[in-house]
Amino acid sequence: MRAKLFFLVVLIIANVISISACEIDLKIVGEEKQEYAVGDVVVVEVAITLTHRACPVAIKDTEFKYQGVKILGATPWKELSPMEYTRKIKVEITDSDKNISKIDAIRTCEKEGGAGSIKITRVE
Repeated sequence: MRAKLFFLVVLIIANVISISACEIDLKIVGEEKQEYAVGDVVVVEVAITLTHRACPVAIKDTEFKYQGVKILGATPWKELSPMEYTRKIKVEITDSDKNISKIDAIRTCEKEGGAGSIKITRVE
């Protein structure tokens, strides 16, 4: 009986405690348009909130993947608090096979990591 009660308590605690991934948000800074033309310059703000107190991955190790954009520059990471970081990336919209420009931010670690992305629709 005690073993069943112990097992039940463990299951309840496991359901209550959620191990969530890092929160990664990307948004356009300034006036946002519905569609962008090739050659438009856009500033994207990346905000990361770490969900684990002792994250083994340094903020500078956040990976970025780009499609349909050219990187013009980026600010260094700024620590807003011990768990929150932000930076801005300046990009130029380029031509690609698809009608979408996209930026992905990825954090990979043993504590679940995290990912975020922004899609920028281009004028055909």
